[in-house]
Amino acid sequence: MRRTVAGLALATAPLTMIAVPGQADAATTAELTVSPKTILLNSPSTTKVGLTATIPSGLTDSAPWLTAYPEPIGSAGVSLTLTQTSGTTWTAAYSLAATAKPGDYCFKLFWSKNSVISSTLSCALVYRRTRITFAALPHPIKAGHKLTLSGRLTYRNAAGTYVAIKNEAIFFYFRKKGTKTWKILKGLAATTKNGNYSKTYTATASGYWRAAFLPMSTPYQNITSTSVYVRVR
Repeated sequence: MRRTVAGLALATAPLTMIAVPGQADAATTAELTVSPKTILLNSPSTTKVGLTATIPSGLTDSAPWLTAYPEPIGSAGVSLTLTQTSGTTWTAAYSLAATAKPGDYCFKLFWSKNSVISSTLSCALVYRRTRITFAALPHPIKAGHKLTLSGRLTYRNAAGTYVAIKNEAIFFYFRKKGTKTWKILKGLAATTKNGNYSKTYTATASGYWRAAFLPMSTPYQNITSTSVYVRVR
């Protein structure tokens, strides 16, 4: 799940709903939702995941059942207990240990009508929590002088301790005073083995600076630093 600085793109963590073809009428099919949609591990504590199944009246003639599939999807499933909370709604919970592996976690809902089994699948992405520090020095600064942006990138491990993330790319943004638009700056910084990063830019106008970690395929969450205002004299 590692990648180098090159070839980066913004990451998203969407929740996907996949109806199994031919097994249920799309107009009256059941739905399964996962909450939260983006799951951040609460290590060293367990992380709770909520699941809600909605099955329209008349779609099933028996109690539905639910299976969880930790990554990879081909691994053995874990049966979960569904509790009916209304005529068409069932809920369940799933716990992720502090040592859980980040990645795709999928949940498959099954129901039957006249001995015909149907199903729908919902998947969510699990990430490790990250932290980024940021400084812009010196400030104030004279126009045309070099401004150094620096900080440290870490993630929370299974023990709940924040440790360095190395060899990852940091993006930088600037918003000129009096404007509302953030502009991404040319050039990236790579984190060292200690998670530290640094990049130098020429200061031309007063405004706000910030750094961002935007991984595409690593186990870490996206994170943007706090903004720092730098006055240019």
